[in-house]
Amino acid sequence: MRRWTILLAGAALWLFLAALPTLADGGPHVAANNSGANSLTADSCAGCHRAHTAQAAYLLTSSDETAMCLTCHGSATTGATTDVMTGVQYRMNTALSPRGGTQLGALRAGGFATARMGQPFKISLASGGSNTAKSTVQVAATASAVTSSHMASLSGLTRAGKAWGNGANGSGAGPVIALECTTCHNPHGNGQYAILQSLPTATGLSNAWTIKIVSVSAAGLYTTDVSSGLHVGDAVTVAGATQGNGSGTVATTPATNTFTLTGVTVAAAGTGGTVTRTSGVMVTDAALPASTDARNYTVIQTVNTSTTPPTNTSLYASQIVSAGYGPLTGDYFRRAVPWNALIGSVNDAPNGIAASVAGTSTVSFNEQMNLWCASCHTRYFAYRNPTTNPANGTVTNSYKAARPGDSLFMYQHATRDTSPGCNTCHVAHGSSAVMNGFASANVPFPDTSVSVGDSRLLKVGNRGTCQMCHDPTNTFTQSAGTQYPPAPYPIPSAP
Repeated sequence: MRRWTILLAGAALWLFLAALPTLADGGPHVAANNSGANSLTADSCAGCHRAHTAQAAYLLTSSDETAMCLTCHGSATTGATTDVMTGVQYRMNTALSPRGGTQLGALRAGGFATARMGQPFKISLASGGSNTAKSTVQVAATASAVTSSHMASLSGLTRAGKAWGNGANGSGAGPVIALECTTCHNPHGNGQYAILQSLPTATGLSNAWTIKIVSVSAAGLYTTDVSSGLHVGDAVTVAGATQGNGSGTVATTPATNTFTLTGVTVAAAGTGGTVTRTSGVMVTDAALPASTDARNYTVIQTVNTSTTPPTNTSLYASQIVSAGYGPLTGDYFRRAVPWNALIGSVNDAPNGIAASVAGTSTVSFNEQMNLWCASCHTRYFAYRNPTTNPANGTVTNSYKAARPGDSLFMYQHATRDTSPGCNTCHVAHGSSAVMNGFASANVPFPDTSVSVGDSRLLKVGNRGTCQMCHDPTNTFTQSAGTQYPPAPYPIPSAP
């Protein structure tokens, strides 16, 4: 397995490495610095490795890879502004000691030990002659122990450690995997948002993204049985088709289940085969800020409505500080930014890319993250499924038509769209949402096992995540001003 093992360096490295503002990595995780492209006397190697006195495999100075990460990102250190254990980002202190004593805000990913999911709120607002519902999940004043975590070993939880939905259709609930920080993050730096691996790697994990092809036209239009998740610029390999096999690059995506390629010749119409994405998923990052600043990884987001289209303006910690927002502000839910806007809102986009641009390789943050999450949770990706059996290329919503060839992950909520995305309902590290209802506390995992009270990384207690967007009674928006919690509960501010 390919391993990336330089983890967070000591605080003394920050000054040298953060002085490279044109690079889309951060702190000691600067790819061009670690590769030698910027310097052959870089200081970062010594932060994590020893040639002769290492304490773990791959010459690490800590006992293992995760322990290495926590030497800076843990709760009792000053080596990074982000504390992944308690789910908080701190204000920038100095280049030599980045973490200050004042909290900037709650981390959008939650925490591995504690998190701050607070009171959900929903209100009906008058809009253009009708009413529309708006929702937010507030930040709690105090942290609570997490009720679910992506790394149970850090959270004191007993969980199966499975990559639910990973693998080909019909392959079961998902494999048991060994998850580490470096499964998801590339500590050497790679220009990705939060240094996310383009292809997550872990023992037992399959990160192959393979979709069945229904037909290939003589003009080179490939049609898949389900939404493919492919975008312009993706590298793919087509195999097993009667025409159009080979490796190429996605040129166009006229529909969610069609694409064309460059680099592959199609001599005539064909059928069958599969397409496999080989390039991984790009999750674009915002530019690196000045050495006195840090990126904003909190739930606090703002929007600049004076631009066309509106853009996110809270990419950096300094913008949160200068605007005067406190650590208890923000919205965990972030279906729209700001949450209560009737016009001029944007989608969740901490990298600044709130919307995709049709026909180009510019893909919205939500869509990038949906596809990235599905690199592991393959069969959680859903949008359009076939209307016929066998599939003939016609598709409809995945909650109306079943995923072909799978008796477990069949009808599903869409996860391919600009909003909402995986990150709308779930956090990446750990959630403190409480599941104590009769039904919600005992929802089985896909393998039928039950862990009572597990919150599945959801942001709202008792599966109330559904109610944040949906109203099966069609009554909530009948009157403007309807809210929960009811008045006189104060309407939360934005962001």
